[in-house]
This record gives sequence, C-alpha cells and structure tokens, in this order.
Amino acid sequence: GASFAVGSNWSLMAEKGDTGSTGSTGATGSTGPTGSTGPTGPTGSSGIPSGGTVGQVVTNTGSGAGGWADAASGGKVLQVVYAAFHGIAATTSTSFADTGHHTKAITSTALNSSFLVTLAYNPQVTDGTSPSGDGQLTLRSSVDSYASNLSWGRNFDRGTYNEFNTYVQCLHSPSQASGTTITYKSYFNSPSGSSFQLSDYWTNAGLGAAPSTIIIMEIGA
Repeated sequence: GASFAVGSNWSLMAEKGDTGSTGSTGATGSTGPTGSTGPTGPTGSSGIPSGGTVGQVVTNTGSGAGGWADAASGGKVLQVVYAAFHGIAATTSTSFADTGHHTKAITSTALNSSFLVTLAYNPQVTDGTSPSGDGQLTLRSSVDSYASNLSWGRNFDRGTYNEFNTYVQCLHSPSQASGTTITYKSYFNSPSGSSFQLSDYWTNAGLGAAPSTIIIMEIGA
C-alpha cells in the first residue's frame, strides 16, 4: 500500500482539487431524414389567354376563366361593301332565276351582326299575255342556300314599255359567328310571262342605263 513520510501535511492532501478545463466540442451529428411534401396549394386565377384577334377584349367566360370576345359595337357601321354590274338580264319565265346582277359576299367582323342590304336596278317590262305585264325581283342569301326571300319588289307595265330606276332593301339579322361569310344575290321572274329585263336602255347612246348595284353594310349588334 501507499506510505507517507512522517510529518506529511494531511490537511492539504484532504482538500478538493481545482475544476478541470472544459473538454473539446464533439463532432456534429448526421442530418435527419427529409420531411414529407406538403399539400398542393389552390390554382391561381387565369391570366391573359392566348389567341384573340385585333379589336377583341378579354372577358370572364365562367369560373374565373378568361377568354377573348368581340368588343361591344351596337348600332355602329362596322364595314361597307359595294358592287356594280353593267349588262342586261332578261326573263319571261314564271320561275325565279338568279339575275347575275347583285352577287356580293361579306365576311362578318363581329358576333351576331345585322346586314343592311340595298339593291338598285333599272327594270324594263313589256306587254305579256295578261292585260298588264309585270316582273318581280327578290333578295336572297347563302344562309339558307338562297331558299327564302328576304325582301322583294314588283314592276308593272300599263302601256307598251315601262322603264324606271327602283330598289329593294332589307335589314338581315342571321345570328352568325364573327368571321362568317354571307353571299347575297337577286332573283327575278315574270308572273305574266312578259319580258322582264334589268339595265336595258332601249339603245340609248347617251347616258345609257343605270347599272345594277348592291351595297351591304355590317351593323354591330
């Protein structure tokens, strides 16, 4: 066992020693596992949609979705087209036939436009099998494959010949999409079987006969 020399200082040996110095920092632990992905957030509101044409505006098409639509243009003239025909068209038939004088197409620039159509022509009616010769002219469109009359005019003869300028007019509202092409034509017949002619001028070498004309105006809805 241990031995101590005589005279050792037992009181000093019995005292508590000084606190030791702090040890060095331990090594960093490894990274824990990644947590699970949180739920997907709600879809944000739609922005400007792609597509559209010049003059269109973005509108709410339902459920907050944006879409393109034609700008409001009620009552305004959106475009005008015109055509003229010089020549003679004649019939003695009681059945309607295309005059070839008023064929003109127009392509709509807006939804559900109306079309103001005016036909002008110079008719000539001669005596027929009845006491009074007559002729009829109608306006039709490609919307129903030229099946129905949109407007019409009738010319009578009470003597030998009658020749005068006249016109037929109609406001047509076909409820069409923007970009729809519609063609208008005139048809004529002679109920009495007399000669019904357009733009005949009796060999007048001066002014001649007025041409057949058609004017179509697109009116905004």
